[in-house]
Amino acid sequence: MGGPAKVLVVHSPKDVTQVKRLLNDVERRLKELEQKWSRYKPDSLISLINARAGSGIATEVDAETYHLLEVCRKLWTESDGLFDPTAGVLRQVWDFQRGTLREPEKLPALLHCIGFDRVRVSSSTVQLEKPHAELDLGGVGKEYAADVAAAMLREAGYKNGLVELAGDIVALGHNPNRSPWQVGIRDPASPEQSHMTLEIENAAVATSGSYYRTIHQGDHQYSHLLDPRTGWPAEGPRSATVIAENCLIAGAVSTVACLKKTSEASEWLEESGLPWLLVSAEGALLGPLCQKSS
Repeated sequence: MGGPAKVLVVHSPKDVTQVKRLLNDVERRLKELEQKWSRYKPDSLISLINARAGSGIATEVDAETYHLLEVCRKLWTESDGLFDPTAGVLRQVWDFQRGTLREPEKLPALLHCIGFDRVRVSSSTVQLEKPHAELDLGGVGKEYAADVAAAMLREAGYKNGLVELAGDIVALGHNPNRSPWQVGIRDPASPEQSHMTLEIENAAVATSGSYYRTIHQGDHQYSHLLDPRTGWPAEGPRSATVIAENCLIAGAVSTVACLKKTSEASEWLEESGLPWLLVSAEGALLGPLCQKSS
């Protein structure tokens, strides 16, 4: 899922065996989702869809994948195209895993492959119209997976626990001390430190930021958050944190915010009606969560 995973369950000593079985089930389910949606796995469903781009061959998908793609379509529409799952093709130039920028002169050609309006989705099939186009569900898959894991805990009868997938968090009830879960928000200027701690109960919190993965080229530092309209890194806020009822919403809203300029990001977050915190490009803290931190 792109980073470390942690699942905590508050339980009585007599439930140890049952909880171990539950955690094994959660791990198995998360691996199933990763196998289905990871673009890094050559035999994944997403890799098959991408391999057939422009061929006229549609790929059968399950209801879960259809649901996630419809969420993507809504986000693409509401963000005026800033959130675009077909922008993953830009990694041919921007290799954030290796930290290298390769042949930026290819960007104009790659931009012609981008556009979620060219993705044909039915309730049972997906087809990419443009040759060389690619789907990348990295902006929603991990968040959806965190919600799935939390739902499995609830369905098993555990009302208190914590799910964290690479920094995206779903908090159930309270911690073992019967207090709200405490979630640290990283300081973009010093990512190894927290500049704020939030108390969370029965909610999800997600943070998107331009500092997580970067490429250094000469005197420039490029963010992994790419503007699908230009192919270049977005020049927005350093980070955005959102609290929502589920991680999918929190992650999507925070990601779109980081693709906008700071003033537009503030408006976007305000319109969401959710608690939020924005760290501007200059390092200023903005948003209602500034007053609720500890």
